[in-house]
Amino acid sequence: MYKYMKYLILISFTIIMSLEDIKYKKIKLKFFYLLYLITLISLLPEVFYLSAIDNQYFIIIDNIKNLIIPFLICFICFIGCIKKYIPIGEGDILFIFILFLYFKTHEALLIIASSLFFIFIISVFIIFKNLLTSNKFKNKTLPFIPAFIPGIIYFIGVNI
Repeated sequence: MYKYMKYLILISFTIIMSLEDIKYKKIKLKFFYLLYLITLISLLPEVFYLSAIDNQYFIIIDNIKNLIIPFLICFICFIGCIKKYIPIGEGDILFIFILFLYFKTHEALLIIASSLFFIFIISVFIIFKNLLTSNKFKNKTLPFIPAFIPGIIYFIGVNI
């Protein structure tokens, strides 16, 4: 029951953020505040439950160690985003960090890779459409968060 609620929160916020990203090309910070708060509240009982079962308090330290790699990845992405080396926004990076909280590190990296693949396919389709119809694509930015949905749904199915 707990897993279903956890993943329902993730899917519902992903859909809401995807609609916001498609409509306005940016996501309001209040969505991230709310998602991070709900994630923190929902993940704390899991951490304390695991530490009570194993009778070890080192599980909390292990969970913090598991967040070092995502933090470094997101920090590097923020620096690349600010210097315009990486063409994704700050909201996308904040969402990527959320993925690392809900999934294992390798699963989150596979979700990111699949979303990059979907964006690549959509971009190629748009380029070919522009070449064939000689129409210019008016808005050159593509929303990135909707591309995460297929990967998230796949790994939710694998984990449940």
